[in-house]
Amino acid sequence: MALQQQITSFVSTANVGKLSATQENDDSVFSDSTPAKPKSAKRPHTCLSSDGDHSLCIETELNEIRNSMKNILRKEDVKLIVTETVTSLLTQMKKEMKKELKKEMMVEIQSNQEKVEQHFKSEVSRLSARIDSVEFDNANILEKNASLHKENRLLKEEIENTGKLDVNIDQSEIVAAHRIPGKPGKPRPILVKFLRMESKIALLRNRKLINEKLEVRISDDVTRLNQGLLNRLYLHEDVTSACVNCRGLSETVKRIDIFTKYKDLYDITILVDTHSTSEKEKQWLHEWGYVGKFSSYSSKSRGVAILFKNTFEFKIHDETIDLMGNFIILDITIQDYRITLAAIYGPNNDDPVFFENIKHKISRYSNSSIVVAGDWNVVQDYDMDTLHYRSENNPQSKAKIHESFKETEFIEKVKGDIKTVIEEYESDPSIDIETEDKQFNISYQLLWDMIKMKVRGSAISFSSFQKKEGNKKEKDLLYKISLLDEKLLENNLPSVYQEREGMELELKILREKNVKGIITRAKARWQVEGEKGSNYFCNLEKKHYTEKIIPKLILEDETEITDPSSIRNEQKQFYKNYILVVNHCYLKLTGTHFFNMIILLLQNRMRKRWVPVRDF
Repeated sequence: MALQQQITSFVSTANVGKLSATQENDDSVFSDSTPAKPKSAKRPHTCLSSDGDHSLCIETELNEIRNSMKNILRKEDVKLIVTETVTSLLTQMKKEMKKELKKEMMVEIQSNQEKVEQHFKSEVSRLSARIDSVEFDNANILEKNASLHKENRLLKEEIENTGKLDVNIDQSEIVAAHRIPGKPGKPRPILVKFLRMESKIALLRNRKLINEKLEVRISDDVTRLNQGLLNRLYLHEDVTSACVNCRGLSETVKRIDIFTKYKDLYDITILVDTHSTSEKEKQWLHEWGYVGKFSSYSSKSRGVAILFKNTFEFKIHDETIDLMGNFIILDITIQDYRITLAAIYGPNNDDPVFFENIKHKISRYSNSSIVVAGDWNVVQDYDMDTLHYRSENNPQSKAKIHESFKETEFIEKVKGDIKTVIEEYESDPSIDIETEDKQFNISYQLLWDMIKMKVRGSAISFSSFQKKEGNKKEKDLLYKISLLDEKLLENNLPSVYQEREGMELELKILREKNVKGIITRAKARWQVEGEKGSNYFCNLEKKHYTEKIIPKLILEDETEITDPSSIRNEQKQFYKNYILVVNHCYLKLTGTHFFNMIILLLQNRMRKRWVPVRDF
């Protein structure tokens, strides 16, 4: 009974609205307006009482609900409506897109048409201008042909005029004759090619007469290649060379004059102080006419050049050219003989390092023959070249050059000793040592020992001679200095004082050389006779070294420093402040109070300033 009352209460309170929309009105389905609530159907009187038949009431309400649901749209209807709407929209968009595309295509076609028309007009104008230029060129060609015919006629007349000078030249002997480019403002030369050499020789034999009467100059035309071939026919064994201090070749007349003069006299010309620049090297080589090497600096100073003729065969293997215009060093083969050729323009100041550098660069090629030329700016013999001069110029450079000469002298002596030993013990002197193996009367080991013995004897004798010469020179310098001291006591002249300074400098250089020899011998003696370093000794030295330094410091702000330079700076600053404090206290305190204050300050500073830390 209670269950029936609950169902009755639920049904009685249900409010089922009827949809007013129909399928014919599609817009009402998607309307945003809220539909009016339908009025609820009145219940029959029987449903209000508890005694009526409730099943009949429920059935009636269910029928009403079914009738109201018939007017609601179904899923298939909604799909159909959406499909039709989208289709219509797409159709409309397609039509609009076709219109836009057609419009854009028309605009592009119109622009392309304008471009084609413009290009066509430009091509037409260009071709018309080309046609005009071709017509103008044809007119020029006709004029040139006319002038060439005129020149050929004049050439023929000029060549025929040679018959008036008792020089018979048949026209059939001339293969070709034409003018070639010449110098501006002067008549163009005529180049004539003969069929036979006899006709050419006959004309050249009478060229003096032709030059006088026709006021022309006739010469044999020989190319540079053929001229070099002719010069090589007259090759000679001796190659001559010369060195000239030009003092500047910037002037064209002076340069051409020097080139012409020394080109005729020598095979190799070495020029120093040329004042050449890298921009002018090609022009100067063209004026020289052959091969050359330049070391250029500026148009106002320095400059070195080595110029070759083609009268001998040579090949440059390597070259060292100074960018400062002071030297050129060549590794060159001249007629199957390889040498080192150097041209030097020495510095004006006393610079022995320059000559040491030259010596090092020359020794790099290791050729047996060395040729060095140029202006070294060093006097080799003061008594011969600069007698009664106030002072000696560049004494250190002179000493370095003489030292190099003496070393070269010793090398030549050693070469002679080796050659003597080989000639003494060789079995067949006719065999060339450079092409075949020589045979000796003794074994190779014994031969090597003999060579070492010979060289050792030469080295000892050479060293003894050098030592005697050095001692003698030192005594002479001391004696001359003592004489100059006496002169200075009598009369203090500036010239005497300068001469004494030069001798003192020379004596200093000599003694420095002796000191270097003593140091070298001491090193060699220690290497042979000295104590050898042991592992214990090295570890002991390392330990002592670490105990002498402070590896780490902790500053007032608790930062640690390990850099040695920073540690030294902190130490300097500490003792600097300490000295300032001591001076301040010394001015105010005396006696026991002073020392007590110093001890207190040191304790405070050692505690506050920094603390050394050792790592073991």
